[in-house]
Amino acid sequence: MPLRKAVKENRYEIAEFLIGNGMRPDPERDAELLCSALENRSKPMLRLLLPFFELNRPGTDGRTLLFHPQLDKETAELLIQSGAKADFADPDGVLPYQAAADPETAEYLEKLYFELHPPVEYLPAVVEKPQPLNWSERFTTERVSIADLVPVECDPATGRFKIRFEDRIYDTTARFITSFARKLKFSNNIFNYFTAEEVFDRVQERNPDVAFKVTFDRQNGEILGVVDETKRLLPAEIACSVFAADPRIQKIQYAHGVWEAEFLLDETFSVRNDSEYARKIWVHYPVDGVSMPCVYLSVLRQVCSNGMVAQVPGFRTEIEINDESGTHLSRLLRSYNNENGFMALESRLQTAQDTLASINELLKFENLLATQISDPRSASALQTRLEEMAGDPCARYETTSLSNIAPKKRSLLPVGCSVNDLFHFCSELTTHHDNLVSRADAFNATLGSMLAQEFDLEEMYPNRNAARAFHLDDMDLTENIYQESAARRYNTVFQA
Repeated sequence: MPLRKAVKENRYEIAEFLIGNGMRPDPERDAELLCSALENRSKPMLRLLLPFFELNRPGTDGRTLLFHPQLDKETAELLIQSGAKADFADPDGVLPYQAAADPETAEYLEKLYFELHPPVEYLPAVVEKPQPLNWSERFTTERVSIADLVPVECDPATGRFKIRFEDRIYDTTARFITSFARKLKFSNNIFNYFTAEEVFDRVQERNPDVAFKVTFDRQNGEILGVVDETKRLLPAEIACSVFAADPRIQKIQYAHGVWEAEFLLDETFSVRNDSEYARKIWVHYPVDGVSMPCVYLSVLRQVCSNGMVAQVPGFRTEIEINDESGTHLSRLLRSYNNENGFMALESRLQTAQDTLASINELLKFENLLATQISDPRSASALQTRLEEMAGDPCARYETTSLSNIAPKKRSLLPVGCSVNDLFHFCSELTTHHDNLVSRADAFNATLGSMLAQEFDLEEMYPNRNAARAFHLDDMDLTENIYQESAARRYNTVFQA
C-alpha cells in the first residue's frame, strides 16, 4: 500500500498527496502507521494521520499510543489535544504516566491524571478524630415481653410509630415491622388500618405472656428484628471480630440491620476481550438473626477495580452458625469453597462479553438509573451516557423513546454494546460513584438475575468489540462527587 510505505519512510508530501486524493488509512488494519510516525518523530505526519484513528482504542496488548516507549512530551501533548486519555489503564492497571520512559513526559502525564482524579483530602475532623464503631455497645439483644415495648408518637395517617423501651425511644424499621408481624402471625399492613396502640394493646390482652428477642441499634436509635426467644444468636461484635481477623478481608460495612464483609480470594480468571478478574465473596450477617447468614459470589474487574456482586439465590450459599463463640463462623469462612458456582459465574461473564445486549436489557438499567439515582441532573446525564454507549438506539430504530417500542419486540432488537458493557457501566457507578446511588443492592440484584438466566440475544447476535476500561471517568459527576463519596465511605465503612 503506497500510503503505508510513505509513512514508514517519513515522506510527508507523498502521504499528504495520497490522503488528499482519497486514500484513507483503515483504523482497524493500519494502526501501526501511528507508531511509525511516532518512531520517526514526525509531528506533521502524526497530525495528518490522527483524525482517522480512535486514540483510546487499545491495541492487541491492551495499550493505547500514550504507552509508546518512545513517547516524548511534545508528542504526548499532541495526542492529548487530539483526544487521547491520560487515565486509560492497561489490562494490568498500569497508567500512561507510570509506563513513560521519558521523565518529562511522565511528569506531564501524571499531572494530567491527577487533574482528572484529584487525591481525596478528608476533612480534618474525619482524619484526625475518626469515630470508631464500638460493636459491643452499638448492638444489644434483649429478651422482652409485649408489655416492655410501648408504641409512642403514633401517626394515624401514615401508620408510623416509635417504640419506647426502658428509658429510650427507638425508630421502627422495616425489619422490625415485618418480623414482628411474622412472629405474631398477622400481616404487616395491619398498621395501615389500626394504630400501633390498638395492635399492641390487643396482643397484650390476648397473649400477655408472649416473649421474644429484639435487637436494638443504639447508635442509629433503631429497633431491628424480632426472633424467637430461644434462638441462639452470635453477637454482632464477635461476628465482626471474626471478619476483621481474616487476612483476606477487604472491608466491613453495615446497612439496614446487616453486616456485609468483603473477602478477596487468591484465584483469578480472564474474560476474553475484557479483563482479568479476581474472585471475591460477600458475607451478609444479619445482626438480629431474622434471616440466615449467607455468602454471595462476587468478582473484582482488575482493569478498573470495579466490584460486582451476584446478589441472587443462584449465586448464594446460606450458612448456619452453631455456636455463640465465633469458632464455627471462622471455620466456615476458612473452608468455604464454591468452585462450581464460580465456574458458572465465569462462564456467564464470558457469554455476556460475547453477546450484544437487547433493547429490553438496556431498559432494565435505564429504569434502575431513574429509580436509584436521586439527583435528576445526574440521572439524566447517566442515562444519556448509557444510550451513547449503546450506540444511540433511538436513532437506530427511529423512535423518540425506547419505551415506544412494543414490549414483544424489545427482547429481539440488539443495541450497539454487549451485555457485559451494561454490567461494567453499573459496576463502575456503584463502585466509584456510590454517593449517587440510593441502593447498590438493587443494581447487584439486577446484575445477578441477568447472569442467572439466558440473555435475550444469546447465540443470536455475537459481540466482537473489546470491552472498555471506563465509561464514566470523563463525566462531570466524577469531579463533583468523588471527595464526598470517599468521605462517606470513610465514615460508614470499616476498611480492613
